[in-house]
Amino acid sequence: MVGNRHPFDKNVDGKHINNFSGKAQEGKKCSKKALFVVVGVVIVGGLMFGSSAIHMARDFVSGARNLGDSMVSTEAKISHTRKDIKALDKDIKGLYHDIAKEEVRCEDLENEVSTKREALSTSDFAHASFEQPFEDISFSALHSNQ
Repeated sequence: MVGNRHPFDKNVDGKHINNFSGKAQEGKKCSKKALFVVVGVVIVGGLMFGSSAIHMARDFVSGARNLGDSMVSTEAKISHTRKDIKALDKDIKGLYHDIAKEEVRCEDLENEVSTKREALSTSDFAHASFEQPFEDISFSALHSNQ
């Protein structure tokens, strides 16, 4: 920097001019050209290859992924996996309390069910309803009321 000015700044006729504004416009023109080229390639590729262009693009992407995977060392993959496992361990430890709470709730429900079964088996209603055999029930009495 020269004084308060950047070296790319120029002073023409007493006016301060920044050369970056011209560079930004050139960049916009380049990005428009690049977008136009990409769209053109997609259209031409679609016309040349038709519906198989999508499958070819997927194969290209999967090949690029496989190439990227082969470039990563096994040790790096192992260390990354270990970090992922440590992160999962933290999540699992956070769930211990919830799991224990649900186990206690299940035990309480099992105890409640067994208590109610015992109460039902010893109740008068259970004995009274099953003491009469089904053959002794007279259906004619039910029909005579009608």
